[in-house]
Amino acid sequence: DYDSLRKINPRLVYCSITGFGQDGPYAPRAGYDFIIQAMAGMMSITGEAGREPQKAGVAISDIFTGLYSVIAIQAALRHAEQTGDGQHVDMALFDTQISALGNQNLNYLVSGQSPVQMGNAHMNIAPYEVVPVRDGHIILAVGNDGQFAKFCAAVGLDDLPANPDFATNPARVANRVKLRERMIEALKIFDRDPLLAKLEAASVPASPINTIGQMFADPQTIARGMRLDLDDGHGNLLPSVRAPMVMSGTPLVYERPSPRLGEHTQEILAELEKSGQ
Repeated sequence: DYDSLRKINPRLVYCSITGFGQDGPYAPRAGYDFIIQAMAGMMSITGEAGREPQKAGVAISDIFTGLYSVIAIQAALRHAEQTGDGQHVDMALFDTQISALGNQNLNYLVSGQSPVQMGNAHMNIAPYEVVPVRDGHIILAVGNDGQFAKFCAAVGLDDLPANPDFATNPARVANRVKLRERMIEALKIFDRDPLLAKLEAASVPASPINTIGQMFADPQTIARGMRLDLDDGHGNLLPSVRAPMVMSGTPLVYERPSPRLGEHTQEILAELEKSGQ
């Protein structure tokens, strides 16, 4: 444990990741992403209103905790460089998921009312949601009154920006049901791709809803080189995904994929033997 190891190296930075942290009544419990999403409030705000609470499609508690752990380790290493003192970094999936709720935490802390499931709608902004079109669905993310006016002009809802029920974002939030009815009626004549092109030309934030396959085929994904095909040294190209960091001075280098079981054992043992001589 950390207390034992720090006696050997006082500069040591030691990070532990558990479900609930090193103290508190739940400290002995195992940590599972699914359970953490439920207990930390994430599932209570995910899914369609009145339906079964939903988890996210990926293990976000696990992923966020890993990222926050890296940040904490980097800060602790910087402190160790400056002072010679290491420290124990206590990371909990539960703490991280609570922190990652972001604005929804403040919605509760300011109002005293717990946020609820709203499907794909936004609690504080409208229209900011999934909307149907003739051949599918799109995301519409109108963030201010100017964008709303541009959206209305593009889809033939010219009366709405001057209507007191929809002229401002607070009014649109209060009247989101009526607003959605008007939008659905207007958008049913549009096909997805021509509408998205029209909205982009009008500087209205909108997007398709891609499958993972469509995401990998997207020209932006290709331009950014997110897919990797790495030679494993055995005549195979193994597909992978690059890390999202793009660094100008020290770019990441992807020379080989993850090793096969035991592939580098002899290489590592030889390095250890050499370093011990």
